[in-house]
Amino acid sequence: MLAAGGVDADHRQIVVVLHGAATTAVLSDAAWAARGKGDANLNSALIRALLAAGVQVRLCGQAMAGHGVTEAELEPGVTVDLAALMTVIHHQQAGYALIVN
Repeated sequence: MLAAGGVDADHRQIVVVLHGAATTAVLSDAAWAARGKGDANLNSALIRALLAAGVQVRLCGQAMAGHGVTEAELEPGVTVDLAALMTVIHHQQAGYALIVN
């Protein structure tokens, strides 16, 4: 959508920061199944598509600890940060806009 609107690649750098209840959304299919949540994580295709499009997908390390999630369980390409709060602050200081949903 941004590209179609004429926004060049240098100005459409998007970062998704996940924490809290969204922590398990980035589990790999194998980790999802191992946790008894079903055969495949319904979010996996979306996470892979975001990563392929150049979107950074970052996960709060504090939320990981709280949910008992390890880095080995994550969809490949997901970045783990110490804390989502700090990730958001650092990106805002670098000029990123915060869009909360």
